[in-house]
Parts: sequence; C-alpha cells; structure tokens
Amino acid sequence: MHAAAVIEDSLVFSMSRDNLERVWAPKATGALRMHEATADCELDWWLGFSSAASLLGSPGQAAYACASAWLDALVGWRRASGLPAAVINWGPWSEVGVAQALVGSVLDTISVAEGIEALDSLLAADRIRTGVARLRADRALVAFPEIRSISYFTQVVEELDSAGDLGDWGGPDALADLDPGEARRAVTERMCARIAAVMGYTDQSTVEPAVPLDKPLTELGLDSLMAVRIRNGARADFGVEPPVALILQGASLHDLTADLMRQLGLNDPDPALNNADTIRDRARQRAAARHGAAMRRRPKPEVQGG
Repeated sequence: MHAAAVIEDSLVFSMSRDNLERVWAPKATGALRMHEATADCELDWWLGFSSAASLLGSPGQAAYACASAWLDALVGWRRASGLPAAVINWGPWSEVGVAQALVGSVLDTISVAEGIEALDSLLAADRIRTGVARLRADRALVAFPEIRSISYFTQVVEELDSAGDLGDWGGPDALADLDPGEARRAVTERMCARIAAVMGYTDQSTVEPAVPLDKPLTELGLDSLMAVRIRNGARADFGVEPPVALILQGASLHDLTADLMRQLGLNDPDPALNNADTIRDRARQRAAARHGAAMRRRPKPEVQGG
C-alpha cells in the first residue's frame, strides 16, 4: 500500500520547481518505486492512496492534485498490463493524515471508522478507482449549478429546493426593483456565495470585505477550471455571464459585479464601471503586474564559462 504524501500549498504563478518536487517525490516517485519493486511479485492487491483533489481540484494544491492524478494513471496502466492495482481518491478525513487538510466547500470530513470501513469494502470489490468523500449537496449545487440538469441528482435538487437550503435568491428580475446601490449589493453577495463555493471557502469572509473587493481572484487560488465554474454559476443566477478571460486576467469580485450589472442594464453607482473597456483594462493591468512580479522572482540561469 502506498500512502505517502506531502502537501505544500502554493498558487500556480508563485510555484517553484522545489515546491513541485517536494510534493511530487513522495506521491508520484514513491509510487513508481513501489511499482518497480513489486512488478515481478505475485500480489493479492496493490493499493494507492490518492486524493479527491485530482477529481475536483483544490485551491492552492495544484502540485498535489497533479501528483495524485499521476498515481491514478499509474494504477490504470498497471491494470492494463495485467497487474493488480487499485486507487482510492480520498476526501478529507476528520482526525488523521494529510487528507484532513483538504477541506473544500463541497466536501465534509469522513471519520476514521468510515474510512476503514470503505477501505475494507473496496479491497474486496476489485475496483480500479473509487472516490470516497462526504458530499455536501447544498454546497455542491451552488458550486456546480449544472447539476440541476443531471437526472441522477433530481431528487436531491427537489429536496433542497423544498427545504429552502439554497439561499434567498429572487433571480435577475428582482434586481430591477432595487436602487443601484441595493442591486449592486445583491449581485455582490450572490457572486460572493458562488465564488466561495467554487474555490472551497467554507467561510465566505475570505472573499467578502475582510479581503478587499478589489483583490484579484487569481491571488486567492483561482485556476481556469474554477473560472469556468464561476462563469457557469453566474449564467445560472443572472442569465448573463462574465467572460472567463476577464476572470483569469485578474478580475476581482468588484469587477465581476460591475460587469454583470452592465450586461443586465443596471447602472453601477460608480459611473466609471459602466464601461466594459474600463473593467477589462483594470483586469489586464493587474495581470501584467502579476506576470512582471513572477518573472522577477524567477532565479536567473547560471552562465558557465567555456
């Protein structure tokens, strides 16, 4: 059984080779060494402990998600080669291990007893790959609004709707009856809830004014997949959507609110933000500044004399 792991959180644009190697070595390289050491052995089972991060993503853990995905692929390759292999993509555990740090907004922790029970069952089931996690359906529906169109989740969606667990949102039509300040506040709060759910913040204060509204989402750990989810969530809520490129170029919660209000025909209290070019220029300037800072942090190549 291979369960070695190291987590070292880092945003992609600030990740170094050393960061990546410290995470990669125990999870991916360690799995390869175990494969090489046991390739000629007659085994009943060969098990890798992977992470739900390679299934769902996890803010700030691109290196760990990548190493876990490599382990998933190694298990698939072993099975295709006729060798015993299985992998479990664990969600967060409540008391022990690295996985207890992988708490995302759509997942709650599983207990040690639940994990051991799942492990016993899966070793006997001869499955190649299985995800084991406790899904928070209410949070998942906020983070992944497309779930509504999947028949498998129909009963869950209906139960959440009837229980009123998805928040008090009247839709874009309700915004027309509000003054500009109230409309902006309503849009900001709804987008904040979407962003918090998508990026794995169980405490929304991380993206509310406790962190400035002008802070680029990319500096909070946003990646391209999350940007697509935020766009899809905005489309489900408002019927219009911010461009993914705008989100990735350095847009903040403030910028996204202004862009949505402009598309909905609502005047923002700040007249300067009623212009699409102004919003996009602000995001592009932030992206350029971040790129320049990242380039300055890179170590200079050594020049050896000949």
